[in-house]
Parts: sequence; C-alpha cells; structure tokens
Amino acid sequence: MEIILRGKTDTIPGDFPERGEKAPDFSVLDLDGKSVTLNDYKGQVVLLNVFPDIETGVCSTQTGRFNQLASELEDVKIASIS
Repeated sequence: MEIILRGKTDTIPGDFPERGEKAPDFSVLDLDGKSVTLNDYKGQVVLLNVFPDIETGVCSTQTGRFNQLASELEDVKIASIS
C-alpha cells in the first residue's frame, strides 16, 4: 500500500483487506499501554480509523470527522489507530 506523509510517498509492506473483508487479528497498545487485540471485540462490529500521525492537520481533521459520523451509529465499536 502506498501512502503520502508530509509530501513523501512511502510503501507499507503487507497484505491489506479490501473494503468489506474481515480484518485479520492484530494487537496494538491502548492509551494506557495495555495490549488490545481485534479478537477482544469478537462478535461486535468494529470500525477502524487508521492514520499515520494525529499531530498533523489532515489526520486530526479526519479523525474528528470520523468520530463525529461514527458516533451516530448504534452498537459499533470505534478503534482509532496511529
């Protein structure tokens, strides 16, 4: 997958699911440093908002808008990952 960060194009290696496909399990650290996996939310609908750097204007704006729209959904867990 190619991304552009601060004007530079970079390639992220790996296989990424297409829209509508189930994501493979993964683990990330939450804000408290605790490991969280996608399987922790098994049986629930989870929307993933993935962005490179919340400290940039674009990522901050994207995340704010994403959270605003997602808050209107019922029974959906939101995971924002940077």
